[in-house]
Amino acid sequence: MRAISVILPYYKRINAFKRALSINAWKLYSTAERSTEVVLVLDEPSEEQAVLEVVQARPGISWRVLINRQDHAWRNPAVAINVGIRHAKGDYVLVFSPESIYVNDVPSILFN
Repeated sequence: MRAISVILPYYKRINAFKRALSINAWKLYSTAERSTEVVLVLDEPSEEQAVLEVVQARPGISWRVLINRQDHAWRNPAVAINVGIRHAKGDYVLVFSPESIYVNDVPSILFN
């Protein structure tokens, strides 16, 4: 089975994340053809509880949540992206903003 890791570098966007996940969630479930994990990298801890509640409400998605415990101002998401990539277990890696809404089933298109 082929595996994909979807990296989401997260920084203080809970409402946008909830909205995007409500639309994208079905595309992030594993299927018979592929295994999908979502590596959610919180770049600081202020919304940790709210994010964990969102994650726990979607148990059909294979989540890996990584949290930077140091509070800081916004910075380029490259640091969080690199952390996510280092922890990814998939054969393929996709990086998306957590507030991005997929037009199509992007993970399936990657495999095809």
